Amino acid sequence: MTLHAVKINLHACETTLHAIEMTLHASEVILNALGMTLNACKVILHACKAISHASKVVLNAIGSILAVPYSISPMLSPPAPLRLAHFDALRDLAREGPVEVTVRGSCMAPRIADGERVRIVAARVYLPGDVVAFQAGDGRLRVHRLLGYRPWGRGIALVTQGDRCPCHDGAIPLDCLLGRIAQPVRLADRLRAVLAALRLVLR
Repeated sequence: MTLHAVKINLHACETTLHAIEMTLHASEVILNALGMTLNACKVILHACKAISHASKVVLNAIGSILAVPYSISPMLSPPAPLRLAHFDALRDLAREGPVEVTVRGSCMAPRIADGERVRIVAARVYLPGDVVAFQAGDGRLRVHRLLGYRPWGRGIALVTQGDRCPCHDGAIPLDCLLGRIAQPVRLADRLRAVLAALRLVLR
């Protein structure tokens, strides 16, 4: 091998080493970028957790203001009407877990006594005979028994009535429903609710 050929080979080796160094440098840049991206993801995740925690604190605060001391009235008596935003917050709490409230009035006696504390839970399906809590047209929360459903606009609405009330309530849209009382319902109560609904239909 001539000296010229050796020089050419050395130059090729130097070029290859330079290319390898550039590749390593590019790899370091990519790794640094990935590290920065990972750190950014961690920051975003931490922020999301903080937001989630803050949301739970806010909901718990609303619950402590509305759900615990608030009384549901099955009759046309105090407490004062709930604002729409407050009702939405209370309904969200019921979807997360049971909401404990105090019932005022005797429309559901002896099933639910005046001053009795009950738990309200959201359900996927509400059956005739369930004791449901809802926001009435005057903004107040009521606890009455579900008799059935009726057409309402382009959807359906609930038909409810207190056990000691002489007549049924007006149509209750589904979005005004808070939940049902977390108590077993007797078969006799369900049958009475179905019969009451049939009487309304046959009028």
